[in-house]
Amino acid sequence: MPTNVRKRFVNGIHKQKEILKVIRDGELITLDEIHRRLSRLGYKMDKRHLAMYIRYNLLYKDLVKIKVGRKIYYAKKMKVEKTILV
Repeated sequence: MPTNVRKRFVNGIHKQKEILKVIRDGELITLDEIHRRLSRLGYKMDKRHLAMYIRYNLLYKDLVKIKVGRKIYYAKKMKVEKTILV
């Protein structure tokens, strides 16, 4: 069996879960590092395609964009639990 088999995303939900899986909680990460980690898992995709996918499908819903100087970092959005005060 060949060792460099290209993995493919099954659908959009699978792609979202794999992208979110490579980002740890509380970690600031660049697009280059997300692309590098997905490549290590075997997924081959263009970096510009990844940027547009994150912008239109994950940003503000699951990810937050933080600009430091001229560099853009992404972080997972923290989920706030609702508590009922009695």
